[in-house]
Amino acid sequence: MSFLSSVFSTPQIRPKMFEARAPDKFVESLCEEHAAWLNAHRLADSIPFGWQQLCRDTFAYIADLMAFIPDRKLTLARLASSGGSLAVQFDPVDVGNDFQVTDILARIGMIQTMIARRSSQICETCGLPGQIRHNESRPIDVSHVSCATHAILRSVLAAQGSIETEDRSATPLGGLDGFIPQHRRLHVPADPPLGSFAKAQRRLSPESDPFRIKLYSVKDVAGGLDQEDESLLELEEERSRPAETEHQARLSRILRRGEAGQWRRLARATANVLDELDHLGKRAPHFAELTDLVHRHLRAAINIGLPISMPPIMLVGPPGMGKTWYLSRLAALLTVPFRVYPMNGASLGEGLFGAHPSWRNAQPGLVARTLLKEDVANPVIFVDEFDKAYVNANNSDPYRPFYTLIEPAGSKTFVDEFLGFPLDASAVMWVMSGNSIESIPEPIIDRLTILHVPELSFDQRVQVAASIYAEANVRRRNFFEPNLESEVLKRLVVSSPREMRIAIDDAMTRAAADGRKALSDEDIHPRTKRSKPAFGFFAPQGDRRVQYTNPR
Repeated sequence: MSFLSSVFSTPQIRPKMFEARAPDKFVESLCEEHAAWLNAHRLADSIPFGWQQLCRDTFAYIADLMAFIPDRKLTLARLASSGGSLAVQFDPVDVGNDFQVTDILARIGMIQTMIARRSSQICETCGLPGQIRHNESRPIDVSHVSCATHAILRSVLAAQGSIETEDRSATPLGGLDGFIPQHRRLHVPADPPLGSFAKAQRRLSPESDPFRIKLYSVKDVAGGLDQEDESLLELEEERSRPAETEHQARLSRILRRGEAGQWRRLARATANVLDELDHLGKRAPHFAELTDLVHRHLRAAINIGLPISMPPIMLVGPPGMGKTWYLSRLAALLTVPFRVYPMNGASLGEGLFGAHPSWRNAQPGLVARTLLKEDVANPVIFVDEFDKAYVNANNSDPYRPFYTLIEPAGSKTFVDEFLGFPLDASAVMWVMSGNSIESIPEPIIDRLTILHVPELSFDQRVQVAASIYAEANVRRRNFFEPNLESEVLKRLVVSSPREMRIAIDDAMTRAAADGRKALSDEDIHPRTKRSKPAFGFFAPQGDRRVQYTNPR
């Protein structure tokens, strides 16, 4: 099983699942297996059996990446269970001016974030799908990930007083030793006070914490139920009701997450992010205005101690300049989710704010789906072709959602048409793009920061072509020569960045098929541009065609 399939697919039960090696020996054997690129660890915890296969796949994937830089080694700073997820951290490496090392480390940083998120969905005991569960009496001390079966077993053993926290070598678990590892023990008081879970969760997620945000209110989701100390009882009643529609089923799933599910974290900037942003700016010099703006906001956030944020931005420039490429890389280095919404296919805006449940095939919009699915509440949402929205006189304005979404006051209580309860979308970072701003309503333009993406100069085109080639070469395991020949560059610089990327991918395929590691000018086949036909239609008239145009 590949690493990516392990991360994104449902874990399977493996034979002899309870015959795994002791967790402490597992970490040691894992480090010995990858000693070629991994130094001795400084802080490592016992890894539950359910997460061991995920660790193996993760380290195997990182080993493939480190093979590109065999002269470097990483130090495992931490490998431990942290708050219901697997924390994998490596000490930073001095990259100097080596862009390839920077790219590899950026990919490894993304893997660390991905593993923390994926492990929070895998049962620690057996490796089946699970979710984070808290002990009602001590949620700050104990968080674990369990499937439904092992959650029930834990509850039964806790009620019997068989699970302890302070003494890890306390009373054995009898015939259930194989189901619940000894290193994950809970302590439950004989008679926990009613509502203690909700109160402890409020202590865990104070509204004063600048890096956490309350996405929604459980009370709003439940339809105005009075949920104070009896919140758990109300939720249990809601769970027992059958879901008659897709709308009710979605609300029930949200309610099952309880008080803990309403909180999201906000990504924060670090000093090394600024260096990565500078490197990204060098690879895309035509986005200098956007790079400077993001750099300025990141420095301010670091100095003040606030999460990552940006004002709503409108990028104005010609097509094919690599806006999606740049923004996807920006979101990756900021470790925030990235979504793309094509405005030229929107007529009513349901794709953003959802459709009413009474409509056929209705579902929540992109904003609500992203915020509810991700654990980060400040994603980057890129609205492409913002100036090409289809406006139908018989339908509502496609720009209508943005009057609320890009306004700070309105976005805090954004209501998805399908879900019907308010969400706090104020932390979403919006970036729009278009060829001009002429067709965009003036009230929307007033809410946006307009940035221009100019045409590339000759030197910038050479720089962009070299960057695209280097990235494409990394994807092909550095099979080709590190630099392009001058004749190849001359044929590439006449194209836009999008056309360069297509031409380089095609040229690499041609060269690799012939067994060559260097591209030649004959491998570059620029795309021929079609001329725009005149408005109208053609009718044959003997040996020639006559054009009939619209009289308007």
